[in-house]
Amino acid sequence: MMDNPFESPRAPSEPVHDTGAARAPNARGVLSAVSFAAAFVVSASIWLFAVQLTGHHEPWDGIWPIYHLWLFGGTLLAVLVQPRRPWWALLGTYVGQVVSLLLQGPDYPTWVALLVILLLSTWQAVLGASAGYLIGWVVPWRRFC
Repeated sequence: MMDNPFESPRAPSEPVHDTGAARAPNARGVLSAVSFAAAFVVSASIWLFAVQLTGHHEPWDGIWPIYHLWLFGGTLLAVLVQPRRPWWALLGTYVGQVVSLLLQGPDYPTWVALLVILLLSTWQAVLGASAGYLIGWVVPWRRFC
């Protein structure tokens, strides 16, 4: 007979394993959406405020490390929200840049060529996502995701 009626009937030596039943059913989806949104906002802001931040229409034409560090740091922080799904932050980084570029209008010079250049120039975001993934893998602060 058990002392506590709410206690599960298991042997005292049996280890307790987290089956994930207590977690919210869509916690990973919500965190992935937050990661995507954070990367989207950070990467869109570098294009929308490029003239104010760098003095040029294309942010990579400004002082060298601003654009690269902005994408690296923004993607790194976005991946730390959901380190087990870093591709959402990478997608948010690229989509944020493309949307902000398209919002500047079709009169923007060479915007079609810039779409291809953006895809090639997101290596900073890939490095940031990789660093965020490794940090999230090593540091157990988000292990429940």
